[in-house]
Amino acid sequence: MVVGRDSEEFLLNAPSVILTAGGYEASRELSRQYLGAIWERARVKGTPFDIGDMIKMAHTEEYGNDIVEKIVMSGMEELTDKVVEQGLQDKTLLLKTVVKYNLVVDQHQLENPKLQWNPGIKDGLSTQSLTMSLPLLKSNWTISIIKISFLAVKVACVKALWECKP
Repeated sequence: MVVGRDSEEFLLNAPSVILTAGGYEASRELSRQYLGAIWERARVKGTPFDIGDMIKMAHTEEYGNDIVEKIVMSGMEELTDKVVEQGLQDKTLLLKTVVKYNLVVDQHQLENPKLQWNPGIKDGLSTQSLTMSLPLLKSNWTISIIKISFLAVKVACVKALWECKP
């Protein structure tokens, strides 16, 4: 996978990649589909860009059910158990990563009590506190992963782009 930072590109070699994205609350279509017709009329405040682009992408032909495997669970522990069955090598590392992320996010919030999560603006909630940080910066809209539904998508690898390992 190639990622960019400060106008530089870096090649990352990893057996797996986890991508995350926002929700779909600003999409009337997806709100109706996943939450019911009543949600189509809901007014969205401050989240005009959460239109479910990543969710839609995961449901297109390019990422259809014959190419990706979708796993939905109600908690992180359940999700990691299920993805271990599907080939995740290190459940403990994934869980430790989420715990570390939450610690850093919570520490930043303690150090900056006036900052409030606001998806309508760059709110400054970050993974970079004064006493701890994560190697990859997330500079806005950072909240702890506590209790939500989780979706894991296992994507097929294209050998022409990078070396794939089973």
